[in-house]
Amino acid sequence: MGKRLILPLLLALLLIGSNYNLSAQLYINEFMASNTGTYSDGADWIEIYNAGTTTVQLQGYYLTDNLNNKTKWQIKTKTEIQGGKFLVFIADTTRTGMHTNFKLSASGEEIGLANPSGVMIDSIIFGQQEPNISMGRKTDGSSEWGFFT
Repeated sequence: MGKRLILPLLLALLLIGSNYNLSAQLYINEFMASNTGTYSDGADWIEIYNAGTTTVQLQGYYLTDNLNNKTKWQIKTKTEIQGGKFLVFIADTTRTGMHTNFKLSASGEEIGLANPSGVMIDSIIFGQQEPNISMGRKTDGSSEWGFFT
């Protein structure tokens, strides 16, 4: 009887594990660290991309501009990102809803995305940014970065 329970238990663990790994399909896809008025009243912004096919609940995830402080700002509101879609967070220190508690530095710094356990799932360290030019993945979710006017 014990052997009959092992296979269903293993299948359940695999399914739970595959649902948990949905976070691995989230990417910091694009950002603007020197916005002088092209979007959201000139505030900096960070775009997250869900490369998966399933909606991911972002409540409890973290964004940071300091990779030594992975849990700097937590997404507290119920926020979903559908598969194949994008979501923009405003980096302007207002700390409400989709607004972080930090701004991005045009002289260069880092951005990180961590899961609710505080495990970093994506990050970028970037250099000097020009006004109103965003930096992003050349193809959504890819490893190659470029600049966009």
